[in-house]
Amino acid sequence: MLTTTTISWDKPVGRESARAFEYFVLYRDMAASERSLRQLAGVEVNGTKTGWTQLGRWSTNYDWQERVKDYDLHISNMALIEARQQHEGEIRTYTENLFTTSKAFNAAVMKKLAWISKLPAEEMPCADLRQLALTFDISNRWLCQLIGIQEGPSG
Repeated sequence: MLTTTTISWDKPVGRESARAFEYFVLYRDMAASERSLRQLAGVEVNGTKTGWTQLGRWSTNYDWQERVKDYDLHISNMALIEARQQHEGEIRTYTENLFTTSKAFNAAVMKKLAWISKLPAEEMPCADLRQLALTFDISNRWLCQLIGIQEGPSG
C-alpha cells in the first residue's frame, strides 16, 4: 500500500516497475465501465502478457484502484471546467449580441424621435409616439438588466 498523501496517475509510485506502470496506464485509460484486471491480462506489452494474478498484486501493492479513482475524478473535473468555460463563453456572446441589439433599438428610437420632434405638435403621429415609447421602454429594460442596474420607478 502507498503511504503518500498524494496519489499519482502519471508516473510510477514507490518501487513500481516500468512494466507494472505500463500496465497501470493501460488499466487507467480503459473506459471505467470496462476496466478489469482480467481484461487487462489479455493485453500484450512488449510482446508478452502478464497474468491477472500478477496484475492483482501490482494493483494492490501500488494502489491502482485509488489512483484510477483520482484519475477519473481529474478527468471529470477537466470536463466540467471545459463545459463551464464553454457555457460562460456562450453567455458572454449572447449578452454581447443582446447589448448590441438593445443599443440599436435605442439608436432607432432616438433617430425617429428626433424626426418627430421637428413636427408641429398637432401633426405628431400618436401611434408612432406610443410605439416609440414602448420600444424605448423595452430596450431600456434590456440594457439595465445587461449592465446590472436597477430600472427606474416604473420597473
